[in-house]
Amino acid sequence: MRAPSIRRLRDRAGVPAWWPGAAAACTALLSLTLAACSAGSTTYTSDADHGATQTLITIERRETVGIPAAQTEVFASFVRTPPDVDPGAVTRVTGLDLGLPELGECSTASSSRDGSIPLTPLRRVELLDAGDVTLETEAGRLELARRAFPAVTDLMAGIVYTTRDQSAELPPNSSYSLTVAGSAQVPTFATRADAPPAFESLTVDGVPFASVTELDARSVLSWSAGSERDTVYVSLQSAEVAGTTVCAFRDAAGQGRITERALPPVGRALLSVHRLRSVLLNPSVGTGELRFDFEQAVPVQITTAE
Repeated sequence: MRAPSIRRLRDRAGVPAWWPGAAAACTALLSLTLAACSAGSTTYTSDADHGATQTLITIERRETVGIPAAQTEVFASFVRTPPDVDPGAVTRVTGLDLGLPELGECSTASSSRDGSIPLTPLRRVELLDAGDVTLETEAGRLELARRAFPAVTDLMAGIVYTTRDQSAELPPNSSYSLTVAGSAQVPTFATRADAPPAFESLTVDGVPFASVTELDARSVLSWSAGSERDTVYVSLQSAEVAGTTVCAFRDAAGQGRITERALPPVGRALLSVHRLRSVLLNPSVGTGELRFDFEQAVPVQITTAE
């Protein structure tokens, strides 16, 4: 976020947004004002005078068992980091980096993170205005809304772009065209990328995903194998303890298992399975990434293997 960063921020606010009865108003507010923390791994260009610039665009679709409509979001940011600050440090602290483990491995991330970066002298990371940003799919044309990123810390300020709500049609297995009008700070550019397909035959121990109710240390997740270029990552967020378990697998492998040492304690949790595709942007805009993150989620009970 991921262990998705937007969701980590919801947790910090004390609202488990995925759990039944969560406060929708808090979810909407955080989606609009703190979305700059929702992006994946990053690449950079560096300039001695202006620092490093990175373009980060995410297209996210989430389907949760028990919720009739998919929740969707597009987020775009054009980030300039001061020349005396490590861009990698910024992405780690703000949550712009997914921080996935190695393929085939699991890790457990704390819901809290150090929010400090040594800035000498203190200088903000700039979120640049890029003019109009639009996205076209077979479902239609979306013009992303400019959002003034609030100066909630001394770290980041500027403009980010998001969809206006969480109901935009973002179809899987479809072609997406992104156009950035440009500004004095960001060049005009356009790019096209293909979204990955939705999961097929997603099961846990042979049980269809929508019917899964329990998970233990022996449980195996399976899906119809996808592209070698894509990654499947699994997040397991416990309702009993802070932190999120994240595991990463090759999509083409078609299966994976959460290791016993990374499994949360017995109790309620949300199991999310993500198909992740990362597309490098054209070098003419510097460097950056367009990321598709399509997710299936279901509440489960963590149990002891018998």
